[in-house]
Amino acid sequence: GHCCWRGQAWSRDELRCVGLAECPNGLERSDDGEDCLKAKCRGGRIPVSGRCCWPGQKWSAKANRCRGTPKCPTGHVARSGECLPVTYFTPKKTQPYQRVKDSDYIALEPGVYTRGSPRREPGRFRNETAHTAAMTRRILLKKTEVTQGEWLQLVPHNPSLFVECGQDCPVERVNWYEALEWLNRLSVAEGLTPCYSFSKCTGDLGGGCRVPGEGPRTCVGDFLCQGVSFKGLDCPGYRLPTEAEWEYATRAGTATSTYGGNLTATPAKDAFVLDPIAWYRRNSKVNYAAGQACSNQLTQLTAGPQCGTHPVGRKAPTGWGHVDLLGNVMEWVWDGYGQYPQRSAVNPINQFGLERVIRGGSWATQGRYLRAAVRSRLAPRGRNSELGFRAARTVASKSARPTGSKTSSAKTSPKTVTAPQGGKNTDGGIPKTSTSHSGARPSGVPIFIERKPTDSAAGSSAPSSKKAKKTDSKKKKKIKSKWKKAVKLKVDPSLSQ
Repeated sequence: GHCCWRGQAWSRDELRCVGLAECPNGLERSDDGEDCLKAKCRGGRIPVSGRCCWPGQKWSAKANRCRGTPKCPTGHVARSGECLPVTYFTPKKTQPYQRVKDSDYIALEPGVYTRGSPRREPGRFRNETAHTAAMTRRILLKKTEVTQGEWLQLVPHNPSLFVECGQDCPVERVNWYEALEWLNRLSVAEGLTPCYSFSKCTGDLGGGCRVPGEGPRTCVGDFLCQGVSFKGLDCPGYRLPTEAEWEYATRAGTATSTYGGNLTATPAKDAFVLDPIAWYRRNSKVNYAAGQACSNQLTQLTAGPQCGTHPVGRKAPTGWGHVDLLGNVMEWVWDGYGQYPQRSAVNPINQFGLERVIRGGSWATQGRYLRAAVRSRLAPRGRNSELGFRAARTVASKSARPTGSKTSSAKTSPKTVTAPQGGKNTDGGIPKTSTSHSGARPSGVPIFIERKPTDSAAGSSAPSSKKAKKTDSKKKKKIKSKWKKAVKLKVDPSLSQ
């Protein structure tokens, strides 16, 4: 007949509730444990409708919990409606910066190639529709993947899992936003204009997988951005290569499934093609402590071999000189994931997409997935110990007068016609307005030219004088008769009725 908290009993001797109280949500035990008091919000939470929620959340009586995206305090990251603390970063300094060498980058000259794979290629996927891609820009693409040492020259913290591999090994566990930010810093260090601008970024750059509960090989991490804008492929700074540029460099003028030859989907046979050019599951065994199970189906606790990354530049290059495009770590590119065009395209690029494209293979990839046409994808905030990136830069084209012709008069000068805005955009969905022709062709923008007919052409198409006079007179007579009939109809009294 008395009211007590759950877990308590009424004492007739003391005339009160005794025992340890079991308090409901929103209340906490008193110091003696026999009463439930209103809970104080701790750890950055604030009172919301009598409950404690993170800033930005509301209390849902129906769900009996806080709902909404929390605005986490410093040192926390949002996960599933909660704010989890992250490992504290010890302040560090970046390593001394070394300027980019000309030998670090290899030029990709403009050209045309077939992107995708033929229908009968072993191991082919549906998203590899073969089509012709024309590349009109001259690109400088880094010979190797960005290494841990290069990363630490611009960012003080190393996100990599395989730190023991050394600073000549590729940096990994970098999400898409971090790769773009590092490229911006590289542009500034080299005196170039950055190609990317960000909105509302949170977290620490280079944090890797330091959020509680996330595994060492894959995670989300804490550095996130709500938006990124790109200044375009003609930006002079460093950037990620497009998907088309990456495959153009990987093929290096070849038409086989890899630049080392065709694959047969038979591991024993494919090893003769892949072992000289790529680090992958078959040959990427390591002896340092951070090595991981070579297969995703196994765990690190098994007695099987351990694999990991290797120093860059140890495998045979492409015909154009790039290395590790098909192995060691996979690589972020700029494009959002989407279907390939059905027809040929000029400088193809897909700006939008919830997931970003990943190309190449890694130390843990099976050999059958190391074809040049294989496409992967991942959310831009995702991190993986098999994933890094490679830098690229567009070389500014010099405007010059076309050679092989004399200066023409105003009558025969070409006239630029603006491309129809409703048509298919050949430069990846970014509408561009063409201006008056100034002698220099904008990179990647087709120019439509109208030419006036020459005197000889005009003379050959002109009719003879006698025939022309007869036809002109006949036309004039027909026109006059039509006008007369029209006038008669207008004054015809029968029509006025």
